[in-house]
Amino acid sequence: IRGFERPGIAAKLPTVNGRGVVCLDVGANVDCKPEHLRDFAVMGALYSSALGAGLTRPKVGLLSNGEERTKGTEVLRTTLSLLEGDPRFSG
Repeated sequence: IRGFERPGIAAKLPTVNGRGVVCLDVGANVDCKPEHLRDFAVMGALYSSALGAGLTRPKVGLLSNGEERTKGTEVLRTTLSLLEGDPRFSG
């Protein structure tokens, strides 16, 4: 995708409700910048929409080691700020 530095490997995982969940960056990237993780979120949202599950604006989340905003690495905290400030994911 033009403007994206790295691809993210996606995996669709089954869920109890049957709709599944798409996880991005499941193994190809060891050291990512916050901008890469934001790009993966964009790719994952586009992919989820394209799967035909009727999702026009899929929910995007960032997996970390707790829900407190102070937890996680600086990269994850910065990524959270990028996602929250991006109109594709906020509001």
